[in-house]
Amino acid sequence: MYQPLARKYRPQTFADLVGQDTTTEILTRAIALHREPHALILSGIRGVGKTSFARLYAKALNCEQGPTAIPCSTCESCRLIARGAHEDVGEIDGASNNGVDEVRRLQETLHYIPQRSRFKIYIIDEVHMLSLSAFNALLKSLEEPPAHVVFIFATTELGKLPDTVLGRCQVFHLRKLDTHTIRLRLEEILKREGINYEAPGLFHLARAGKGSMRDAITLLDQTIALGSGAVTQGAVTALLPNVSLLSHFALLQALLRKEGQVCIEVLQEMQDRGGDFLPFLEELLRQIRNGFLLQAMPVSTPEATMAQLGCNEEEYQHTQELVERAAPLELNRLFRSLLRCRGDLDGSDLDRYVVENYCLEWCLDPGFPSIESLRKTGDVLSTPRSATHSPTQPAPESTPPTTTSAPMAPTARPAASTAPSGPQGFPSSWRELIEAWKKEQPLQARKLEEVYVLEYSPQLISVTVAPTSMIASALMQKDVQKRIEAQFRDRFAFMGTFTASLQPTTTSPVESLLESKQKEKVQERIQIENTSRNHPFVKEIESRLQGTIQRIDIDI
Repeated sequence: MYQPLARKYRPQTFADLVGQDTTTEILTRAIALHREPHALILSGIRGVGKTSFARLYAKALNCEQGPTAIPCSTCESCRLIARGAHEDVGEIDGASNNGVDEVRRLQETLHYIPQRSRFKIYIIDEVHMLSLSAFNALLKSLEEPPAHVVFIFATTELGKLPDTVLGRCQVFHLRKLDTHTIRLRLEEILKREGINYEAPGLFHLARAGKGSMRDAITLLDQTIALGSGAVTQGAVTALLPNVSLLSHFALLQALLRKEGQVCIEVLQEMQDRGGDFLPFLEELLRQIRNGFLLQAMPVSTPEATMAQLGCNEEEYQHTQELVERAAPLELNRLFRSLLRCRGDLDGSDLDRYVVENYCLEWCLDPGFPSIESLRKTGDVLSTPRSATHSPTQPAPESTPPTTTSAPMAPTARPAASTAPSGPQGFPSSWRELIEAWKKEQPLQARKLEEVYVLEYSPQLISVTVAPTSMIASALMQKDVQKRIEAQFRDRFAFMGTFTASLQPTTTSPVESLLESKQKEKVQERIQIENTSRNHPFVKEIESRLQGTIQRIDIDI
């Protein structure tokens, strides 16, 4: 049976781990000095080698010639670990074994001596999925494990692990791989397989991996099948519809020239090809980002610049053309506009219309004149004009567009604390609890913002709710209250009772969290408006145009 390339070329030694030199060096030196960590965390995005690294460390410890930084890969222990069949090396899925009962069953096995090798090794993947109770049950074992026990945790979300666990483990960050590193690995695999390939196609496959070696090798496997046993540019283009960047640069040129009709034609052509607008827009943002960096970067060799931008020679030439046409900060403003557009996409048939709307808005918006142009033409502008309308004189070509009635000055958000206190302690306020709960149960947390808190302490959370609230009917059910109580107990170490009752009157002596947030938003709008009206840039425009700001539109 055919073995996928991602499995066939899985690293078998530390030297095979691509792009993780620092982490490899730290761990191999620790093994050579007999200072092997008994609890470590491997953190990184998917496909960078966390599970492979865990197995290599297990091989290094349990190799018949070990502990050694260079496991032989030929002894029985090494072969069994490589196949995931070693009786002393357990690989556990943290997502499906995340409860305290599973952890307690694991702990019952800790004191049994290994059957074959020196160490009993527990590899827990996606460890951040464990519940708070499960983490708490692990703490003692992590701090004082039996001499023959080693824990290896892998996670894509290090921030979700409690500090009490992080403090008991050595943490290793496996970095996201760059396009050049991935491309070299793909080229090496193809040479070892004796497969013909076209170099430009490899570059696009490497970049499509988005830092993940496994994802890039999987795409390579698909391309070989699509290309009848070879990696051709045609096969890559068929597999990755957005690999041809001609449409991207054509759209960017049209945006900079304010050619709305051309924008529509490019988007129509892209839709006819069946392309997905989200990756198309993300690639567009990447090209704009490269152009903006090229404007700001010091002069360097093309080779060094291409490596820094992660692009090939063709893209580099197109990006230079964009930079030559774009006015100062124009690419930056275009980037921010299309970034908002990306946030509005939802994968529906309306995505094309959303992108089209943003492009046409950019093309049709004349924008504000710059301060420099106002100073040059100040003597001509003798008729008072409102600051909410552009002068009748056409704006210069370099005029940057804007989507607001007046420039917004940076302003601080209200200082109310909304950061969760972490899973190891009871939040100090109802607001902190709800904000932390939103990460796990966003809909339920939103509904709980409508309740009125009568008492809040580790011993009792008592709330009342208006009969008209959308959560009222559900919250009055005892089983719902008990379920929320249990959830708060698991997530926030809440050891008390949760009670809810209907509000007896239409008014409450306290504010709900939703009402407090609404008041804060009103105050924030007032603060932003006042700051904007008094901004020196706005004052100078009013003075030059002999007008006043009539309205400020705020989007928060």
